[in-house]
Parts: sequence; structure tokens; C-alpha cells
Amino acid sequence: VDVVVEAGDRAGLLRDVSEVFAKERTNVTGVRTQTVKDSHGGTAWMTFTVEVGDAAGLAPVLAAVRRVPGVRRARRK
Repeated sequence: VDVVVEAGDRAGLLRDVSEVFAKERTNVTGVRTQTVKDSHGGTAWMTFTVEVGDAAGLAPVLAAVRRVPGVRRARRK
């Protein structure tokens, strides 16, 4: 499934979000990122393609991603 993350851009953001997937034992098979700079520093949009056993297993992973500093939203696409 695809997971979309919106966050305030900062150094180490991609690493921190990727680390959550690793700790949750969620295999990432693809990632696409885009950043738009603005007066607040910028907004990063990341789309991760991940392997999950079922929809219920994705909920705790999304909750953990939302706890990463700077993350505004994390949802299934």
C-alpha cells in the first residue's frame, strides 16, 4: 500500500520516518519525496510504498509515523 506523509521540511526527516518503518518491521519497497520551500522553511511530501499483512496492521505504523517531530499527517493513500 502507499502511505502519504506531510511534514515540515528539516534535515534528517526522511531518515527518521524510514526508521519508524524499520522499527515496526514494515518493509518499504519504494519512496518518492518532494519538498516545496516557503516562508516557514518548507513542506515535505513523502509517499512510501510498504508491504503490510492487513489494514489493521497499518494503523500502529501510521500512529508511530505521526509521532515523528514535524509530521503533520500520515495516511494511507
